[in-house]
Amino acid sequence: MSTPVCLQNNILVKLDKKFQDEIVSDGGIKFYKDTTFRPEWNSTISGEVISVPMKITIGDGQIHSLDPDRVRISQNVKPGDEIVFSYLVVMNRRMTDNAGEIFTREQPLSPYVTVWTNPNGLQIVREYLMNDKYQIALIDTKSNIIVDVVKGSEKHVEDFMGRYMPTENHGFNYSNIFPFEDKDYWTVDYSNAIAIKRKNGYEMIGDYVLLQPIREPYRGTYEGVIEVHEIKQDTDFRATARLLSIGEPLKGDKRLNVKPDDIIVTDIRYVEKYEIDGKDYWVVRQKYIYGKQSVSNEHKRNT
Repeated sequence: MSTPVCLQNNILVKLDKKFQDEIVSDGGIKFYKDTTFRPEWNSTISGEVISVPMKITIGDGQIHSLDPDRVRISQNVKPGDEIVFSYLVVMNRRMTDNAGEIFTREQPLSPYVTVWTNPNGLQIVREYLMNDKYQIALIDTKSNIIVDVVKGSEKHVEDFMGRYMPTENHGFNYSNIFPFEDKDYWTVDYSNAIAIKRKNGYEMIGDYVLLQPIREPYRGTYEGVIEVHEIKQDTDFRATARLLSIGEPLKGDKRLNVKPDDIIVTDIRYVEKYEIDGKDYWVVRQKYIYGKQSVSNEHKRNT
């Protein structure tokens, strides 16, 4: 089987599933959660790289391009890497304006059966059959006719829902899906690729910085000596965090005088909060690292 490669800008990745919808208890019991509530909390944000783009461009080549800094990213992603990316990759869904086709989830009939209905009299019934197998059917309740039915894996269920079920004004037509030879890949714009998972941590992509949260903004006297360069943002938005990993600066930018374990100062308005492998992290661009707290002062404050 051949391997697809994007001509420009997009990394192709393979995902196990679009949403993380399972919770396993300490006793090994598996529960399923409703990912339609705040789906950005449950979007899959990591996957295996299948191929990298042949080149990086500005996009449309115009000065108003949405990603003018993309061409300044140093390419360090390789096929076979596992990368972390923005939740917007999976959340990029096409809108629907046909209110008659919008399905609403009903009260569950049982822990194993989920039902959605829409104003046109259509109903989708999904039943969990155990052993990771499902049955899902589209039913015309006006004529009591089964329009379509599928039995199979979770992927079969997702494909079925993608054909028939827009919900909450969003279609299940994901614009970043790239179907190729009976497989679904996902396109990750290089500017949305955050980090490469390594055995000893994370290698950042582009100008992203990975942080361990310490303190969100607060009012009062700020402790610590600020270095690197002057802080210009409103003090009400200052936040501190421990730097875990920082990548190469964008081409043409200077390297910041910070390193892992430094306590840095940033602006909470530019922080993206992620849960990666069960741990909470902050992700920011290098241009939003405004300073660092001196080691001697941090030691004094903690002792």
